[in-house]
Amino acid sequence: MPSKRLCAIPPFRHAALVSTVVWTSLAANAQDGAASRERLDLGMPAPEFTFSEPIQGVAKVSLDALRGSVVVLEFWATWCSPCIPALHHMDELRSKLSGQKIEFVGVAIDTPERVKKFLEHDHFDQTLVCDVSGSYYRSFALHSVPGTVVIDRDGRIAAITRPGQVDLAVLQRVLAGQPAGLPRDESVAANADWAPAIDAEGTETWASVVIAPADPRTTMNELKSKPGSGKFSGDGLFRSNLFQLAYDVPYWRLVDGFGEWRETDAKYRIAVTAPGGDDQLGRTMLARSLEAKLGYHVRREQRETAVKVLRRVDNGQQLAVHTGPAPSGSEPTFWASGRGTHGAGQPLENLRKACESMARKPVVDETGADTKATFDWHLEWVDAPTFERALASVGLELVEAKRSLEFVVIVPDAAGTGR
Repeated sequence: MPSKRLCAIPPFRHAALVSTVVWTSLAANAQDGAASRERLDLGMPAPEFTFSEPIQGVAKVSLDALRGSVVVLEFWATWCSPCIPALHHMDELRSKLSGQKIEFVGVAIDTPERVKKFLEHDHFDQTLVCDVSGSYYRSFALHSVPGTVVIDRDGRIAAITRPGQVDLAVLQRVLAGQPAGLPRDESVAANADWAPAIDAEGTETWASVVIAPADPRTTMNELKSKPGSGKFSGDGLFRSNLFQLAYDVPYWRLVDGFGEWRETDAKYRIAVTAPGGDDQLGRTMLARSLEAKLGYHVRREQRETAVKVLRRVDNGQQLAVHTGPAPSGSEPTFWASGRGTHGAGQPLENLRKACESMARKPVVDETGADTKATFDWHLEWVDAPTFERALASVGLELVEAKRSLEFVVIVPDAAGTGR
C-alpha cells in the first residue's frame, strides 16, 4: 500500500489527504542500512564526512577540515515545515557564539537544485550542504527531520538530539570540553506494517479492526492505505489522526470535544480490513470502534467559515486535461508534500486537497471542472507567494471567501476519556 510519513507535529496538521496522497521522505528511510552498523552513541568518534560542493559557507566541509572546532549538524529538507524555524534557531545561536571555535552546518536531505530554489525566498547564515542520498544522516539512526548532531573539538559525538534541545548553555558546555548534558535521542520510527498476521493457513480475514498502543517514543507517524482495498494500517497516530481517518475530514473541519492536541497524548497503531475492498465501510468500522473505545458520539453540523475558493484565471495557461483515461504509456500518479504536488491523470479533487493542505484552511473548488475529467500538473513552492505563482502558472488562483461547510463535532459521553 502507498505509504505516508510526516515530519510535522501534530501529524496530519499539514496533511489533510488521508487516503489518496503519498507523502514521501528520504528521511523516512532513516533506519535502512543502519541496523547493520554499530550503533553510534555519545562519546564515540563521529563518522567521517566530506561535502565537496557546499551551497554556501566554508570552502571545504569535512570532519577533518573542521577538527578543532565544535560542529553542529542540522539535518533538514525543503519540504519539512518544522525544519525552517530549526535552521533559524541555529542561526541565532551562531550569532550569539560569534568568534568562538564552532561551525554550524545545515545538511539538507534534498537536491542542490531544490535548496538553491528555496534560498531565493529564505536566507540562512550557516554553511549549507546536501546529503542527497541521506547516507550520512542514516548513520546516526535519526528517524525524522529536523534532527541535530553536535560533534566536539576532538571529533567525538557530543549530542544526537532534536534542535529544540540545543541552546546556548548546551553549546557553551561543549565548547568548554564538557558533556553536552543531553540524553541521546531514543526515538523510534513508525512502522505501518506492524499488524500481526491474523490469517491462519487456509483462512481469510473478512473484516477486522485492531487498535493498539504505539510506542510513545515514535516521533513520526505512518499511514498506509490503497484506494479500493478496504485496508488501512498505521503507527504513531494521535487521537486527532484517527478521527480524521475515520470520518474522512481534515483537522480544520474537526471539532474535538476532548480538547486540544498535546504532544504528550497517547499514540496508537491501527489495522483495518473491510469486506469487499470497501474503503468507506473500513472508515465506518474504525469510527464505530473508536466510539466504543474512547466514549463519544458524533454530530455533523453546517457552519459558516472562512475558506479559500479555487477558481480559474484567464491567463492563457491551463491544466493539461484528459476527458478519458490517462495517455497511453503513462501511469496515474499523485504525490504532495509541504513544498509541492504532482499529478498525472488525477481528478482535480486531489489538487484541491493539496491546496487545502498548503492554505491550512478549507478550500472550495469553484472551477467548474468536469468531475469525470483527469488532469496533469507539477507544481513546486517554498512559501505563500511562490505557491500563488505556481497556481497561476496553470490558470488557477485561491481567493478569500466565506462558505457554509459541514463540520464533524466529537461530543464526549459522560464516561468518555478520549484515551
